[in-house]
Amino acid sequence: MGYDRISALPDSLITEILLWLPTRDSIKTSVLSTRWRNLWLDVPGLDLLSNDLDSFSKVLTNNFGNSFLKFNRQTRLHKFKIKYDYHNSFVDPSQIREWIVTAVDHRGVQHLDAEVQNAKFHICFLPVNIYNSNTLVSLKLQHVVVPKNPEFVFSLPCLKILHLKKIRYELNMVRFQFESVKTLHVRSQTLKIFCLTFHPGSFDTKDSVEIDAPRLKYMSFSDRIVVKNLNSLLKIDIDTDFNLTCPLVSEVVSKRDLIHEFLTGIASVTHMIISHPTLEILYRYSQVGQFPSFHNISHFQASFSSSSLPLLLVFLESCSNLKSLILDFSVSTEPEQKIDLTKVPQCLVSTLERVEINKLNMWEGTGIKLAIYFLKNSAVLKKLSLNDSHVTREDISFYNGVFKLIRSSKKCQVFFDDMPLVMLGRNCRCEN
Repeated sequence: MGYDRISALPDSLITEILLWLPTRDSIKTSVLSTRWRNLWLDVPGLDLLSNDLDSFSKVLTNNFGNSFLKFNRQTRLHKFKIKYDYHNSFVDPSQIREWIVTAVDHRGVQHLDAEVQNAKFHICFLPVNIYNSNTLVSLKLQHVVVPKNPEFVFSLPCLKILHLKKIRYELNMVRFQFESVKTLHVRSQTLKIFCLTFHPGSFDTKDSVEIDAPRLKYMSFSDRIVVKNLNSLLKIDIDTDFNLTCPLVSEVVSKRDLIHEFLTGIASVTHMIISHPTLEILYRYSQVGQFPSFHNISHFQASFSSSSLPLLLVFLESCSNLKSLILDFSVSTEPEQKIDLTKVPQCLVSTLERVEINKLNMWEGTGIKLAIYFLKNSAVLKKLSLNDSHVTREDISFYNGVFKLIRSSKKCQVFFDDMPLVMLGRNCRCEN
């Protein structure tokens, strides 16, 4: 007869194992034996789909939450994860709200993950106490509404991860006009990761979020953001229109100070990713404002079009220690801007080791110019990746002859669609 090693473990270790299971599976272990009957109540976490409770009666559902959350109040709750199916579940949102209040106020939950599923509109079913918790380390919210009060401030002193997705701000009616919440303030001395995605079409153009987090390491956001005190920020993923309806120079002038403050505020980053719409606005800004120096950036990734290429040199000149550059290139319908390819930024001379250009058309004029520019001027380049789905072996043979003559770095290896091009003296061959 086999030996039951799991049952031989102490209760404290078994409950830690059950913590990694969905709660519905944890509850099922209660039928194993008398000893296991109540072990699930000692598990320091809940991982629920509201549909998991739909097989219970309403009374049993209420008893479930009360039994679990009030069974062992002296121990801190590690996590509470809930996915609430608004359309298909009979569970009352107020019941879930009560559970969250208990988890935050009485069990000191550390990781809270709440999501509304299948809701036609965002549903504000979360209590406001979660935004002022002294124990939360991680807070992830999706499809919820931030409270009405325009002066509302997050106060989460232990928070390290904040992930907001498809969040909606409610509107206040003032003097018979709708006025959106002007600024949502997020201030934290411990926050390290912040991700924010706005739901398209759900916001007034004046909405904004202000981040004040001196220990923030990574930030990803789309639209309407003001940054302050981000000296520790290492990586940023930017997709914002700076509340501009049109990226014309005349429009950008009105936001010149805001854009300058933003760029200065993220000057400490080492890894930057920028979307094409943001880049178009920054290109217009470069014509009326000054770029700060990004001495710390070693990795830069952006979506450039042929019409915004002059901005590429502006960025390269600002990033004196750049090591890796990834460009998602596209041919613009707008007239191509004249670019001075005689300028050689410092990073090309001393630090740039890797360049990757995606969606490239080598037979289009700008494409071949870019490839030649980097090969000709990058003294320490080790790898140039050119991703052009239309390139043929005959093309590669032709380019090999050209590249071999102009490359500045003898250590540089060229790749076409992940296929290395080996250039050794007069011998040229392609390797799969």
